[in-house]
Amino acid sequence: MRVGILCGGASREREISYAGGRTVYDLLDRRAFQPIPIFLDAFHRFVRINPKNLYYGKITDFFPSTDRLPPDLRFPVYAEQVWYPESSAYLEALAKVGPILPVETLADHIDLAFLVLHGLGGEDGTIQGLLTQVGLPYTGTGLHGSSWGMDKAQQRAWLEAYGFAVPKYLVLPRRLLWENPAALAQRIVEEVGLPCVIKHPLQGSTIGVAICRHPEEVQKNAYRCAFTWPVSWLPDTPTPALLDLIQGIGLPALYRDEEGTPRQLLTDWRELSYFLAHRPQRGYLEAWDAPPSLLVERFIEGEEFSVIVIEAPDGTPLALPPTHIHKAQPLYDYRAKYLSGISHKKTPSTHLPNDRIRAEAERLMQAAGLQVYARLDGIASREGEVFFNDPNTTSGMLPASLLFHQAAEAGFTPTSFLSYLIERSLQKQAWSTPRGFVRERRLTLQSRPPIP
Repeated sequence: MRVGILCGGASREREISYAGGRTVYDLLDRRAFQPIPIFLDAFHRFVRINPKNLYYGKITDFFPSTDRLPPDLRFPVYAEQVWYPESSAYLEALAKVGPILPVETLADHIDLAFLVLHGLGGEDGTIQGLLTQVGLPYTGTGLHGSSWGMDKAQQRAWLEAYGFAVPKYLVLPRRLLWENPAALAQRIVEEVGLPCVIKHPLQGSTIGVAICRHPEEVQKNAYRCAFTWPVSWLPDTPTPALLDLIQGIGLPALYRDEEGTPRQLLTDWRELSYFLAHRPQRGYLEAWDAPPSLLVERFIEGEEFSVIVIEAPDGTPLALPPTHIHKAQPLYDYRAKYLSGISHKKTPSTHLPNDRIRAEAERLMQAAGLQVYARLDGIASREGEVFFNDPNTTSGMLPASLLFHQAAEAGFTPTSFLSYLIERSLQKQAWSTPRGFVRERRLTLQSRPPIP
């Protein structure tokens, strides 16, 4: 069976997706599956990537290749930050990665899509809807559950309605950042209180998240979490910090004047360079994925956990043993999640209310319509309440990820666990896509351990 491993994409989490694609490619059972890595660029083109390109440290190590970059560009950048997507230079650089597969031909190349995509475009229902349209089954949650899992602002009202614990929170329109930023900061302090957490509601991996303990931090952190920088913050020339996808603005970007009116779209590095050299005195530079609103929550004192929930063979949710995350700093940020040595993770936890976490996680999986598997991150408060703050319909797939830690506690090897996710996904979608039943019947799996 041909399994297309979809990785990369347009989101700020593309590097984790790329690294996860390598893991799945390495671990997939060759006795049952033919792995076909497929890289998605920032414009949702599907590229059958040469497998050797999976083994670089990061995407910018091979795309674009350094010999194609302008000589005055002295630090790594993503291809879309240098060239227009239809330019000959961009398409030539992409051709070095591998052949482009038109979306309508995907079913001629693969039988199932194993999704290792994260963030916008990967976990929000976009790719799920597209694959359904072309008749390809895929791993994980479907379109509706994925769209629910992406928007944290909408989730809070939903969680309240279904009786889950939710901290005091506030959803504020981003336009307040240019209409009256001082009033926005005052509302946060008065209505939510300090300490609080400001979040970009459509990002994952703790991107666009900041803790505020003092009133003077609120306004600055609101700008940063919204990927909306006052022009007074900007350097004179493009810098790695400005183009960084974890903490910076990136490209494309939009300049708004001080009243919030859109004035200039900056699509590549050269346009950004010219803008910075001649920038106006006032206004804002915002990222293409700046959110329509900000989510602000009261900070919860407690212990962080992450729990994987899978569908058992009978279709019921089954929470695996939770992982306790011991943080070296208050915010379990992007670096702490993916770089070794910054935080300590213990699976299974010995200091958390594991039974309550698992019961609530299984209830959430079922109530939200999540399918096959999900990773639910949260905090167990000092009072014993369980708060879910970041449901993920696609988990990180790095070799040392929590997904494989918890699967091992249930008796799976990494390879057998990936096979199980494929099996459940095919069974779930057997009748929902053209030729779905035929695809499901073609699947032959090697033996796997029983579900505990």
